[in-house]
Amino acid sequence: MSTISLSRQSLRRQAYRMSTALTPRLTSRFRTLDPVSRQRLSAFQRDYYKNVTDEGDLDAALDGALAEDRYANIPWLDAALPLDGARVLEIGSGTGESTLALAEQGATVTGLDVDENALGVGRERCRLHGLDADLRVGNAADIGRIFAGQTFDAVIFFASLEHMTLDERLSAIADSWALLRPGGIWSVIEAPNRLWFWDGHTSMDNFYNWLPDEVAARWAHKAARKPFADDFPAGQVFDSIKLARWGRGVSYHEFDLVFGDARRLDVVSNKTDFLRRTNPVMLAHSLVSKGRRYERFLESIAPDVDKGFLRQYLDIIIRKPAAP
Repeated sequence: MSTISLSRQSLRRQAYRMSTALTPRLTSRFRTLDPVSRQRLSAFQRDYYKNVTDEGDLDAALDGALAEDRYANIPWLDAALPLDGARVLEIGSGTGESTLALAEQGATVTGLDVDENALGVGRERCRLHGLDADLRVGNAADIGRIFAGQTFDAVIFFASLEHMTLDERLSAIADSWALLRPGGIWSVIEAPNRLWFWDGHTSMDNFYNWLPDEVAARWAHKAARKPFADDFPAGQVFDSIKLARWGRGVSYHEFDLVFGDARRLDVVSNKTDFLRRTNPVMLAHSLVSKGRRYERFLESIAPDVDKGFLRQYLDIIIRKPAAP
């Protein structure tokens, strides 16, 4: 990763710290590691990522991911549902940065991920911070079976919904909604929006998420993101599962398929606009960005669609109707 890219990420994380939503109640619960524990966790992470060749993924494995969870995601989620004492189902726990950020705020976290090795890092991260979390291996498409009879105050899909096949995605949305208590919140975080002109997640190219799967797979060897391009050499037989696992966009259309009409959902908040309201740096950046101009274009075309479905990433919180 270039020095410029690292500097941009560092500046963004510094900007998150200026949020007015980052209250002393939240920051007082942040836990730090002593040098020995930090070294042990670093060794766990490096061992897990030893075969990773994408420098962007390596950078995300370091402190930056936890900082982004603490300073951006936690204030946003907590504003919709106080996390202290909340029963949270986190789908896409990975190496546990977001799990830790939730647990240190007092949430009882049950996490699910398909990668047992990543969960091993997550368990060690929580243990070293003196926190507990129930981390399980499994596919989100099976959550109805895995968590049968249980209910949660919050369900969070963290950078995971976009890595599923369409059938898996629809099943996971419907089954997780059924696990949510009336009045609880359902959230998706960092799911790239299929409607957006730039794919900053998988290919790092314009218009990629607009392509049909077969075109996307055949064109992938031309993508700007080298590890992705190398995994799809020219002439390779089309593999829809492989393409889905790298990550395809998500849009409000899946929610239409599950709920009948996404316009009827109680979308409490989207993170993009929340950060702009609570952070002067994020607001100032949006006023001059190309992305804001494109948002306005989408809003003019689909004024009846909630704005959270028209941002670059689907970072949305939906509240389940309270029981009558």
